Amino acid sequence: MSPYRAFLYVVLIMLSVNSCSNINKIIKLYPDHDGIHPHLKDIILEVKELSDGCLGHIKYAGFLEDKTSNDRILGRASWILPFMEPQIGVNPKHWYKLAKVQKIMLVAHELYHAETPYLGHIDGRDEWGCANHLMYYQSQGRWCDMFKYKQYVEQMKDCK
Repeated sequence: MSPYRAFLYVVLIMLSVNSCSNINKIIKLYPDHDGIHPHLKDIILEVKELSDGCLGHIKYAGFLEDKTSNDRILGRASWILPFMEPQIGVNPKHWYKLAKVQKIMLVAHELYHAETPYLGHIDGRDEWGCANHLMYYQSQGRWCDMFKYKQYVEQMKDCK
């Protein structure tokens, strides 16, 4: 187990003691998905290619169940005990409404959470109102994803 995963494991166990946390949504005892859902596979492979192999090594990806997803959540990264194996889930209520560029950015965002040491979000918008970073806390829409596409792809490559 990498030092990053060991540290994450300890932190998440400590958080689980706090009864107010939503730890049950990000730490799992078993995978939520059987491998990678076919509708996500091509997008994950495209993100892997765009990121020069930096992202896209995940073994579990699928759709969030209705009971765990709401209209505000587009996707979620989580980890499976005991070795903190990453997995991602996307909200099916939104997935089928998104343009391809938005699907790429959503999957890249969740993979960034799942496969890198960076768990948070990066604030900041430009003069057009578009996020300055792929890891902004919410989707800015199709226009921004298209307008900032090259910048976001470069950020995908910086996943260390």
